[in-house]
Amino acid sequence: MSPRAAITIIFILNGVALGTWGSRIPAIKDRIDVGTGGLALPLAAIAAGALLAMPAGGRFASRHGSRVPATLAIAALGALLVALGLLPSLAAVAVAALAFGASNGALDVAMNAQGVSVERRLGRPVLSSLHAGFSFGALLGAAGGALAAALAVGPAPTSPSSARRSSRSASGAAAASSMTGPTGRRPSRRTARRGAGACGSWPSAASSRRARHWTGAPCTCARSVRRPRWPRSPTPGSR
Repeated sequence: MSPRAAITIIFILNGVALGTWGSRIPAIKDRIDVGTGGLALPLAAIAAGALLAMPAGGRFASRHGSRVPATLAIAALGALLVALGLLPSLAAVAVAALAFGASNGALDVAMNAQGVSVERRLGRPVLSSLHAGFSFGALLGAAGGALAAALAVGPAPTSPSSARRSSRSASGAAAASSMTGPTGRRPSRRTARRGAGACGSWPSAASSRRARHWTGAPCTCARSVRRPRWPRSPTPGSR
């Protein structure tokens, strides 16, 4: 699986999770037996969780790379989707919604950083297609939730199936999305002149600084860059 395909899967899974959650809100409302106004607490908790997690996720990705937070966040998103369909009370759903929003916020930062890294590696714009994948995933999740609602299926059976799909696909995508390690291949001279510092190529110190400035994430493969050996100054009396 190519890095572009792997990060596209992450975008699609994020859309599936949010589409499933949005389409199952009426069923969750009936399960915890609250009125329309009672749903304000879980919805506000999702927004609050995202606001708290986005700055922290950005700092973590800038120091340690975006691959690990993207993998952990998509797995947490699937698990919390199950919890939202199983919890019996409004308070418990609000707590799970807070964690759900935090996972989604951290994933939003990490997967976009990965997308920028892939875009720089390919040398052509691909972020628009990645966000199209998110929209396609949201459509799939909403269609699945609408079908479950039409068949009078509760939120609990649909959430675990979506989470299992997310976990299996995320594990495969994380294994293939290895933009944070060197491949051992030197880039072409044209790529080197262009300053391609995307992870997965043999970088230079200058291109590593460009990659950090572009994505906000350190290029860990820059650790393999050797310091230049400067010529020694001639000693007096030598030619």
